[in-house]
Amino acid sequence: MAYWIITVPFIERFPRTILVTSVVVGLFGGILPILDMELSASRSMIFWPFFVIGKLYGKQILDWAGSLRIWQKLFFTAAALGAIGYFYLDNVDHYWFYGSLNFAHFDVSVPEGVGLRLIIDIGSVLMTLMLLMWVGDKDTYIAKIGRHSLAIYVIHGFVVRGLQPLLDDSQDVLSSPLIFIICLALALLTTYVLSWGPFERALRWYSSTVTRLLLAPFAPLRPKPGRHSEKTSS
Repeated sequence: MAYWIITVPFIERFPRTILVTSVVVGLFGGILPILDMELSASRSMIFWPFFVIGKLYGKQILDWAGSLRIWQKLFFTAAALGAIGYFYLDNVDHYWFYGSLNFAHFDVSVPEGVGLRLIIDIGSVLMTLMLLMWVGDKDTYIAKIGRHSLAIYVIHGFVVRGLQPLLDDSQDVLSSPLIFIICLALALLTTYVLSWGPFERALRWYSSTVTRLLLAPFAPLRPKPGRHSEKTSS
């Protein structure tokens, strides 16, 4: 996330250029052999386009998704479920979804790696839209979790790491369906606990402090009132 925050001034100043750049980097970043799990570099490149799109068009996407008719929502839902079905039936390696490994790890060619990454990104977009269009602008519990998702995003990895040894051992004594139910229950419980206000407020304070420090050197790049960015001048 720190990498993405540093790009915010450039996104604001050169929105279209950075959008295209982020898509290219996200699709072709797996080519680089030296960047893997180290410092989350690979994951930062792969998911960067989603951050840029959210920064530039998040409000418009929310408004559009919430205004769709039922038949349109059903169409996108079917497309999203179709993407999930494809990933399942084709036995796509689950490590592809983490975005933390390069093409060399999967022993695929560049065209194959870029193509599969594109398919996964399209599936991710469809599943995100499916969630947004059914939640809409209603103040539901899911919407509340979405507003308090920073703590979930930041902390859930530590929860998974802590539970992993216990879950690994359970495979020897429990059936796969039961393990799935346990994992689902743990995921729901973790999401519920981490969406509590105190977690969110503490992390928001921390992230805003770090953000100010990271963006301070780039203050001259940020558009000033009365000045036009690439987006408004083109």
